[in-house]
Amino acid sequence: MKKKILWSMLHAVMLVVVTYFLWNIPSDWTDSQRWLQRISLARTIVAEQDTLPDDLILVNTCYDHVMVTAYDELGMECGQIDITDRTKLLRLFQHLAAANDYRYIVCDIDFNSELQSPEDRRLFSIVGKMPRCVVPRHTEGASTPAILYNKTAVSEYSTNIQNNNFLKYQYLTASGESMALRMAREIDNVEIDKCGPFYFVNGKVCVNAHILNIETNVRNEYQQNEESSELANKNILQLGTDVLPMLDSDITGLFSNKIVMVGDCFRDDIHTTVAGSTSGLMIIYNAYHALIDKLNVPPSWVWIALLMVYFLLTFFVLSRISPKDILPQSWVDKHPILCKMAEWVGFQILFTIIGLLSFFCAKTYIDAWLFATYFTLLESVFTFIAKIDSKLIKRFICIFSK
Repeated sequence: MKKKILWSMLHAVMLVVVTYFLWNIPSDWTDSQRWLQRISLARTIVAEQDTLPDDLILVNTCYDHVMVTAYDELGMECGQIDITDRTKLLRLFQHLAAANDYRYIVCDIDFNSELQSPEDRRLFSIVGKMPRCVVPRHTEGASTPAILYNKTAVSEYSTNIQNNNFLKYQYLTASGESMALRMAREIDNVEIDKCGPFYFVNGKVCVNAHILNIETNVRNEYQQNEESSELANKNILQLGTDVLPMLDSDITGLFSNKIVMVGDCFRDDIHTTVAGSTSGLMIIYNAYHALIDKLNVPPSWVWIALLMVYFLLTFFVLSRISPKDILPQSWVDKHPILCKMAEWVGFQILFTIIGLLSFFCAKTYIDAWLFATYFTLLESVFTFIAKIDSKLIKRFICIFSK
């Protein structure tokens, strides 16, 4: 009994570490997003609908595009392509730089060095000198202009392998810090440190690839405002039709102490998440808030609960107790394959419930398919070893009885 308890505890500790490693894998290869979408919908129904916070202003640029000349890899002109109007962006950033009363600026616009416009030099010179500002850097494809490199952070998102949907936000990548992490570092002095395979935020173990539940969704907010009698929402502004006319009328304090997020809110930069479709800007904003709210730091009870679940399951396996024991022995002897399938289904149901509860309560998720398969194989291995040991014992008894 003592050996079973010891081995069960050691095995449980190992599985807790493995679970933590799986949490930090940025891509997901299972169909877990389908389950998480359902539990996220349930949380949305139970919780109150969040609106955009007062300290946030979104400047939408999806309707402010112009055509520029595009070139191929040989530098030959090959046609035209649309980009965000640099003239309008220049006016916006000139105002922001002159006032310098904003809290932070997130400019989620691809400043591709291969797609140039006449205003690029002036615009990049201003943005490159602005404090408390971040622009995207892509690890693949066209490069970011060198003058902006010190203002850049990684903007790519890992996606689900099966359906290419967004699930996890990776704060610290092999190419550097993400845009949300840079925001947290420069606004709230929050950093993620890596020590070997483990990640820490302010001295506490955290998850680097966090399953992001979109608490604030700009699409829901925009639709709500369309139905209201208000002319426009003060938090969502169109660059060309809202912001620039306000600047022309000498309105002061428009961005005072605000987080200003500039980019496409409604058209091209839209991603499918566990909470439905949302813009890249909202992914960054929600990832930032998840980090400063320490939602990627699993509570102590999560580690204890996982340890106890793994310990009990391992102890039951070592004690030859499994979900198939509820089936008649005669049926088990006649249908070993079906019996093993039933055992796997039992583990699958158990880990699915655990995974959904952990996501609902602690923003973490257990891969039910993987752990159900593992414990089914583990039970099969110990059953096989027990049968071999039983046969060897019987042979020894026969030999010594003679």
